[in-house]
Amino acid sequence: MSEAEWLKFAEKQMDRFRRHVDLRGPIPSHNQALGCCHKWLRGVDKDGYGKFTVIVPWTSKGVCVRAHRVAFLVSGKTIPKGCLVLHKCDNESCVRVSHLYAGTQKQNRRDAIRRGNVPRGEAHHAASVTGEVVDFIRRDRAAGDDQRTVASRYGVTRSHVYLIETRRTWKHRP
Repeated sequence: MSEAEWLKFAEKQMDRFRRHVDLRGPIPSHNQALGCCHKWLRGVDKDGYGKFTVIVPWTSKGVCVRAHRVAFLVSGKTIPKGCLVLHKCDNESCVRVSHLYAGTQKQNRRDAIRRGNVPRGEAHHAASVTGEVVDFIRRDRAAGDDQRTVASRYGVTRSHVYLIETRRTWKHRP
């Protein structure tokens, strides 16, 4: 395939991509200065990210790629090794390039925590105690009760008592 043929083929794919984007998507409530999202209108994966099938010309087969990654790469940006394409807008279906940036999984997690997108305390699916019990555990340990006694009293493990007491878990609770 010549370069001219390749460019024509790539342009056809991008026309197909653009037809599946609504340029008047929602404005992120946490950062209205970003402007409106460009919402992906076609299929999404199990996590809510847009899916786009890129046709590989020499095989005529399609490869399914997340739509925001396609938008990011087509804009001329690169994704460094070990990085993901992250959303400033917290909208998984957004493909607006100015809302996207390359970052690590650690950055993604920090952003999610900072924006309140990660359940904490009792709202977390794996929480085995309530905030009230956390307060009692900390109070009992401060009063001098040993870990084994406190763990037995509240139906948790000694290591759980230690993690709560040292604020490695339930950090958000005073």
